[in-house]
Amino acid sequence: MRFHCSKKLLDLLEKSHSMNNTMPLPIHPVKESDDQDTLYDWHASVAELQGAHVATFTNDLTNFPVVVGVVDIYDIHDIFKQFKMVLFEVMDRQKIDRELIQEYIIKIDPPFLTKTVSRKKAGPLSSVTIDTTNRLYEGFWEEFNPVDFTIHLSNMIRVKQGKAFDPAEQWLSEWSEQSAQFSKSGESSSDSTVISHKDEWIAFYAVVAKIRKAAFWRKIADDEIIAIQNPDTKEVTYCSVTGGVGAFYGVGLYQGDAGLKSLLKLFGRNGALPRYKLRTVSNCLLLSFINRAEIDEHNFERLSQLGLFQNEYHMLPELMDQTPGLIPWHEVSIEEVKWMTTVLDQVVKVANKLRMGEPLPSLLDMEAICRSKQKVNWKSEILTLPDPFGEVDEKNDYPFKNDIVLYQLKHTSKSKLAIQVDAVSAPAVIQETAEQRPYHPMMVLCVDEADAKVVNAQSYADHEVDPKAILM
Repeated sequence: MRFHCSKKLLDLLEKSHSMNNTMPLPIHPVKESDDQDTLYDWHASVAELQGAHVATFTNDLTNFPVVVGVVDIYDIHDIFKQFKMVLFEVMDRQKIDRELIQEYIIKIDPPFLTKTVSRKKAGPLSSVTIDTTNRLYEGFWEEFNPVDFTIHLSNMIRVKQGKAFDPAEQWLSEWSEQSAQFSKSGESSSDSTVISHKDEWIAFYAVVAKIRKAAFWRKIADDEIIAIQNPDTKEVTYCSVTGGVGAFYGVGLYQGDAGLKSLLKLFGRNGALPRYKLRTVSNCLLLSFINRAEIDEHNFERLSQLGLFQNEYHMLPELMDQTPGLIPWHEVSIEEVKWMTTVLDQVVKVANKLRMGEPLPSLLDMEAICRSKQKVNWKSEILTLPDPFGEVDEKNDYPFKNDIVLYQLKHTSKSKLAIQVDAVSAPAVIQETAEQRPYHPMMVLCVDEADAKVVNAQSYADHEVDPKAILM
């Protein structure tokens, strides 16, 4: 594999090898006419700030960027080894065939170094180097993750010769062609499992594709809820379309009173919700649209088996079950899939009739537009949302029923010590078997009110344990 290096990078490599008393890689002469677009050619440079160095690479064929670092000058001679590791992980997260990755990565060694001779190829590299340098100026190197930053850079639209392009899509398109040729040659050993309930999944993703194409988040605010009543059970599913601020595109389906309570907590009915509490609150089936490097592997495998969204990099649909105390999970029942198809189809119908800028009832006003089925047809009406919290104030005291502890307290000498006790979902993750869904254990903390010191802590393996029951 050839690396066409900037003079600055070549000088730093020479200094690094000299400091390590190692033999530098030879610099080969390459004529500009020989500098062709190829998947195995990369241009390379370096960004530097206060002794911190980050090497930048762009692929000549696709302009896909890779960033390696942060390293000091002493270790910069190892950047090609780091390039190999970073690129492998990035390609793996992009769901490229593992055999193709290994076949490509092995050709990095030994690196064939040349001087940069093509200004046309150096243009995209300069943009990547400038973006990386700006990030270093922001003090980002202390938390710098080259894999995450490479994926971030690859999603940025670039301009070359007056035309805009998406490096990630160009890179993925090339590897899709490589994968097709690889499969035709009979070298691929991977077998795809036949997906069950194929027709139901196809119907679900057909509605999902409509939402993706229409991008309803451009005219529906996060707090504008569309409620769908189940004709059989009369239970209501509350749908929140997110993405209006451009941060996260998706639809959350919150079922029944438990779902509504979760939704109200997420929107801060009783004040802003701390980030650490999100894992204990979100209770929904979440459909989100994310890029290929971030999508859950089980969701991606399902799309591959169905032959959907092939050769696409951005806005792939991911469906995850979010249950308080549990890690988001890919498994959903076929009954849930059927109901979600109905729900999302009704969301599409409401959104299609909505004019840009036309408001819907807001969750903040405890109202929603509700779709319910009357015999054959569905109709819309304004729904006043029930209060899922009822008359119970979660901050109220409740009786302590442990008689043994009460007896011990009564016969203990009095103390001015005041202890605050609470049970929370711990940030740790436990998965006891490979098949079991990971969860956050419950933790009881006893804290001295005066100096905030933890005087006792106890964890409980079962995340479903009622905190009040633990304290009693």
